[in-house]
Order: sequence, then C-alpha cells, then structure tokens
Amino acid sequence: MIRPNVFAYANYKQYIEDMMSYKKGLSPNYSYRKLSKDCGYTTSDHFRQIIKGKKKMGQGGPEKIIKVFNLKTKEGQFFKDLVDFNQAKNHEQRNKYLKTLLTYEEFRLKNPLMEAQYLYFSKWYYLAIRELAQIISFKDDPEWIASALNPAISPAQAVEALINLQKLEYLERNEFGFLVQGGGKTIDMSGEIFSTGAINYHFEMIDKAKESIERFDREHRNLTTLTIPFNLSRMEKMKELIYEFQKQLIEQFEGDVENDQIYQLNIQCFPLSNKIK
Repeated sequence: MIRPNVFAYANYKQYIEDMMSYKKGLSPNYSYRKLSKDCGYTTSDHFRQIIKGKKKMGQGGPEKIIKVFNLKTKEGQFFKDLVDFNQAKNHEQRNKYLKTLLTYEEFRLKNPLMEAQYLYFSKWYYLAIRELAQIISFKDDPEWIASALNPAISPAQAVEALINLQKLEYLERNEFGFLVQGGGKTIDMSGEIFSTGAINYHFEMIDKAKESIERFDREHRNLTTLTIPFNLSRMEKMKELIYEFQKQLIEQFEGDVENDQIYQLNIQCFPLSNKIK
C-alpha cells in the first residue's frame, strides 16, 4: 500500500481517514479506538467524533497525530496549518491560512491547479478577462487587457491571469493561434478552497457595485433594489426565478457580435428582519 502524502490534502479529516485505511492495511486490527489510545485520549470514539464533525481538533491534538503518524518536521507543520485552515472561525482567518498552505511547494506540486482555481474565484478580473475574450476586437496583449478593464489593472496582473486562465483551460489557443474562450477544467465546488475563493469573489463584486455609484454616470449603470415581505419556505422558488432570469439574459445578450464591453450583474437576496412569530 502507498502511504498517504499529507501534502496532497486540503482537508485534514480526509487525511486521517486515509491514514487509518493505510494503517488497517498494514495491521487489520488497528482501529480508531487504538488511535485514540495512542494519542492519549480516554474516549474511544474521539477521532470518529472529529471526522463526523461533532467536535473539533482540540489544542495539542495536531501534535499527537503528528507523533502517532510519524510525520516529519515540514509535514507536521503543514498538518497543523491544514487543521487551522479547516477549523478557521471566519472568512478572514480562512483566507490567511489558505495563503499559508499555498506557500508549501509540496502542496502546490500535489495540487497543481489549486492556486489557479483559488485566484480564479478570488480576483474579479479573472472572469472579466475570460469574458473579454469573446469580444471580436479582443487583443492577446497584457497591456491592452490591463487598460481595457475598468478599473484598470497592471500588465503584470494581466499576465498572471492569462497564465492561470490557460492552465484552467478557460482560455485556449484556436487552430489559428488566437486566444479564445475555452470550456474549462472541472472544478470541485464542494471543497473549502472553492468556497473561500467564491466568497472572496462576492466581496469584490459587491465592492465594485458600491464603487460604480460614483465611478459611472447613470446612463452606464442600473442599480435597482426591492424590499418585500417573504417566507423562507419559498426560497427555492425565489432561486428558480433568479436562475431563469439569468438564463434569459445570457440568451438575449451573449454571442452578440456587436458586444464591446463587459458588464457585471450582481443579485443578492438576504433578510432584513428576524422571523416574526
């Protein structure tokens, strides 16, 4: 059996589960009860409770796993950082610890698209550049791209985005060598890497919406709000209507040869009161 490599993981619980399978393969009698005992815990189901999400890895817990699993110094530090990332209390902490994970070369090598996927959802201009490639007058030139966006970015940011968009196959070269929009690689949207990047994207686009009030004249933007009484039981219907509206917009405007700008449409729906009994 091949021993699981801790640097291949973005979730410490999955690593523990795979290590348990590995140890059981070497010794069929090895169990979570034995793991708890080896780590000095009196409760036999300590780690099962952690795996199921019923409790968190407590202080000193990572060090015990590191010792029992015989992790080397750098592996052990990565495992502790991974626990911190998975158990972060808020989005700011999660971002901080994810950036720490991405400093490990071993982690990047085992997950070659992870950083590109994180940046794709974290930086507003990645999706803007992807859509910009659909416009007929698009130029495969970082300086042109940087100045075409509003607000403008630096040519260096445009270069980084072009490299990562091609890694993810959201941009690709056609038979004539021109850079065009591609289908893109499949992204795991269930993991914490995706959710962290996606929240970053929402924050950035909400900020862009706020900035647009003063940055653009009224004829170049439309800001509309609606405040209504609502029952949470109808949220799925609300989502369905929003999805259908988005589909209609895409059918109406995408692919038009006269398109000459990239626009952003944000739709947010959230409560403004507590549930009234």
